[in-house]
Amino acid sequence: MVHLTRLFFFLAFLLTLAACGTVDELQYDETFLSANQVEFIGDYQPERKTQLVGDMYGLFKQRPNTRFFWASRRFFYYASDEPGDTTAFRRSLRRLGEEPAIYDFELAAATAENIRNFLHNRGYFDATVGYTDKQLKRKRTEVTYKIDVGPLYTFKRVRFYSEDPDIEQILRETEEETVLEVGKPVDGRLYQEEVRRITDYLRNHGYAFFYPASVAPLEADSIGTQVEATLEVLPPREGERHQIYTIGAVTVHTEYNP
Repeated sequence: MVHLTRLFFFLAFLLTLAACGTVDELQYDETFLSANQVEFIGDYQPERKTQLVGDMYGLFKQRPNTRFFWASRRFFYYASDEPGDTTAFRRSLRRLGEEPAIYDFELAAATAENIRNFLHNRGYFDATVGYTDKQLKRKRTEVTYKIDVGPLYTFKRVRFYSEDPDIEQILRETEEETVLEVGKPVDGRLYQEEVRRITDYLRNHGYAFFYPASVAPLEADSIGTQVEATLEVLPPREGERHQIYTIGAVTVHTEYNP
């Protein structure tokens, strides 16, 4: 019964927090960020929308405060903001609180730029991103990011090249194993995977000190949305060829006791 009574008073307290405003804590030109919305412009496959929205979550420079039951966690932040109050109750409120999410148009613009760069990296080179902010009641702002994805650019052909003839021969011998396949998106993640593939292969075949930095960024030309790309393995700084290492003398200790 005691626990139920405590729960009742706690829930009543939450309702009081949710009902009372914190707008008096804001400057005259400030508002709370209440929501981030994403709106796709034009025709676009629904399943790809869902995937992109999920991947874009970490790109938002500002997010609304989360909630605890009915109350925004910013209420707990303000309720616990009493200098010198170290009671257990205040400490509990402080743990529940979040610093208020105050809308910042510069962060909204930076988020739009983040999303645009993200889409370009995924192969949507013509993507454009803008945003609108809508002022709601009780000094709250809802931001909507409007995204025109545009067409997806895909590989038509990938050429491998190196000034080191031994490396170029290996690239040509293994090019059928590339992840940069015809018809695949010109996606930065595929490029990184291809760099890892080349690096792992060369290291496993004697090039012990080959580093990913020796693989240059893709050079590409496009006709429409079809891309012809060149991937080059650069020569080492200290010479024209990458050093290959072989096994030398092998000594066997027959009386070794681990």
